[in-house]
Amino acid sequence: MKHSRKILLTALSVIMIFTAIVYSSCYRDPCNGVYCQNGGACSRGTCLCPTGYTGAYCQYRAASTIAYYNNTYTPVYITINGKSATIPVGGSVEYDGTPGNYATGSAYTSGQASNGYTIGQTIYWDFNDYFPQGGIQTVDINVSPDYFFLKIQNYSRYYIDQGYVNYHLSSQYFDNMYIPNDGYTYDIGYYEAYTNSNVRLETATGSHYWYSGISLPFTYNQSYTFVAN
Repeated sequence: MKHSRKILLTALSVIMIFTAIVYSSCYRDPCNGVYCQNGGACSRGTCLCPTGYTGAYCQYRAASTIAYYNNTYTPVYITINGKSATIPVGGSVEYDGTPGNYATGSAYTSGQASNGYTIGQTIYWDFNDYFPQGGIQTVDINVSPDYFFLKIQNYSRYYIDQGYVNYHLSSQYFDNMYIPNDGYTYDIGYYEAYTNSNVRLETATGSHYWYSGISLPFTYNQSYTFVAN
C-alpha cells in the first residue's frame, strides 16, 4: 500500500513539473520587445508615460495650451516666446508648449485715432506663465482699476476737436480728437483713474466746451461714457 502511494505521488509530481514546463514554454511576456522611452514603464504590453510625454512608446513631448483672453476695449498686441499675434476685443489667442515650460512675453493696447495715432495712454502687460500638465489654461488680460476707458457721445450742435482728461490735475492729459455731432458712441482711450477725475472737451477754437467730473467704480476694465449736449 505504501509502495502504491509513493508511485502515485511521484506521478503527480512529474505531471505538475511537465505542466509547468509546457505553460512556461507557451507563455510570452507582452512587454518583451516593448521599449518605453523618456522614463516610461511597460505594463501588460503598454507603455505608461511620465508627465509631459505621450505616444505608444512615450517618444513625444505632450503639448499643452495657454489661452490669453482680451477683456479690454481695444485690440491687444501680444508676443509670447517670440510669436506675435493680435487679440481682437472679446477674443483670444492660444499658444502651445511643453508642460512645465514657461510662456514668457508681453502685450500692449491703446486707443487709436483713424490715422493710427495713439489716443490716451498705452497699457502694458508682462507674462511669465507655466504651461499646464494637460489641457488648456486661461489667462485673462484685464486693465487694472488704476485706469478707465473713455467713450464719447456728441448730441450737441458742435463738433468736438480736442479734449482734456483730469483737467488741471497733475495727471492732466490732452488729446486731439474728432467727434461729430451724430450721437454715436466713439471709443477714445485709456486714462488714469482718480476719485476726482474729470473730462473737458472743446471745439477746435475753444469757443465752446463741455466739462464734467466723473465717478468711477474702480473695477477692472472700467469705462466712462461722456455725453456732450
